[in-house]
Amino acid sequence: MLTVFKNQQLLKTFFSDLNEGVMIVDAEGIILFFNKAAEKITGYSSAEVLGKDCSLLDSDTCIIHNGAIQKRCPILIGRDIIRKNCHMKRKDGTKIHVLKSVTPIKDLNGNIIGGIELMVDMTSLKRWPQNNMSEQPVSLSDGFMGMIGRSPIMLTRYKQIKMAASSDASVIICGETGTGKELIANAIHALSHRRDGPFVKVNCAALPETLIESELFGHVRGAFTGAVKDRKGKFEEADGGTLFLDEIAEMSNSMQSKLLRVLQEREIVRLGDNKVRKVDVRIVTATNRNICAMLKRGDFREDLFYRINIFPIHSPALRDHTDDIPILIEHFLGHICNLNAVPTKVLTDEVRQLLYNYKWPGNVRQLINVLEYAVIASSDAEQIDISHMPMHILADNIYGNNNDMLKIADSGTKTAARHELTREAILAALQANNGSRTAASRTLGVSRVTLWKKMREMDIA
Repeated sequence: MLTVFKNQQLLKTFFSDLNEGVMIVDAEGIILFFNKAAEKITGYSSAEVLGKDCSLLDSDTCIIHNGAIQKRCPILIGRDIIRKNCHMKRKDGTKIHVLKSVTPIKDLNGNIIGGIELMVDMTSLKRWPQNNMSEQPVSLSDGFMGMIGRSPIMLTRYKQIKMAASSDASVIICGETGTGKELIANAIHALSHRRDGPFVKVNCAALPETLIESELFGHVRGAFTGAVKDRKGKFEEADGGTLFLDEIAEMSNSMQSKLLRVLQEREIVRLGDNKVRKVDVRIVTATNRNICAMLKRGDFREDLFYRINIFPIHSPALRDHTDDIPILIEHFLGHICNLNAVPTKVLTDEVRQLLYNYKWPGNVRQLINVLEYAVIASSDAEQIDISHMPMHILADNIYGNNNDMLKIADSGTKTAARHELTREAILAALQANNGSRTAASRTLGVSRVTLWKKMREMDIA
């Protein structure tokens, strides 16, 4: 892996043209790679930092004393950091505010051999007057705070985010899966006065009932089998910042009751302990469920709902702002081609009309997956035509009575059907869906069993 790190040409191929700053270090914190965006953010040229200790940037996520990197350095202790607000020092000595993500790299034996750090410059946002947020411009090129779109419905959403960021009121974000609810939560935090504090995310749907209380409130040693030491919960980790409770509607009634008490009292008690601990946390929640229907059925507590529903924000489905599809395609297609180290692809008119008219039940996330599949499937072609579209997109009758377009779709379906279960098509579908056979079978338009049988016939692991 270190050999790969030191292959500058390979690193340039993958990372040089990214908009995010990229820095790669070895296990000792020595900088091995620094892309153009990192140069722009920090003011240092690549030549000035290569071979130097990363403490040169004086990031407040790493503790440095007398040149010795202490164990709080996230890379050295093998800790991931996802979109953490921090400060680092530019070459001219000024402090800049960046949104940073860190991923340690390990060898096959689990030993840390280095790390990759992504950074996004947030300094310009900090210069906005916080006492007059509603008058700031909302349209930054074709997007805002990582969200892409300039349709009226999206501009309204950007204004709501700014209003929510100007206070500490609890926010609930409602919307279908794939509409960018986490992006909204992150934007609210990044624009608020808490932006220098932590942004902590909890996926309530991913935690079993037996673990969620410990995850949120922490525990002390001996609180349950396996609790070998005291541990902070997410509320304490988010102290001074924002706690994002995603899929909050998946919480059980008993857990909802405990959460309500914490929100009312602004204090927690670790599991197995009796010590009360004060917490200063801003709560942002999200759900893709019809929470009003859940209230009527008694599946969600009314008192908790009124506590978290002070400032509601609706995250619109893609079918409700289809005029943003062209710029979404342009943005994500360029990004995907860049990640796959291929020239930017061109879509045929038939494909464009197909994508514009599709209903997108999976919203923006589904659009990204479809474009990624198309880029992989068209690896030997200069443009993406209808034969490079996933089967489930072609199978849906989305053209009404437009006979010409029905012929185009039918022709494309037959072309894709001839190739749908080739080894290359199966591998492309698996790669586009992160190895998930269930998702790949949907992409190919076949059952999971059929896909599994074909994979076994073709000896695809």
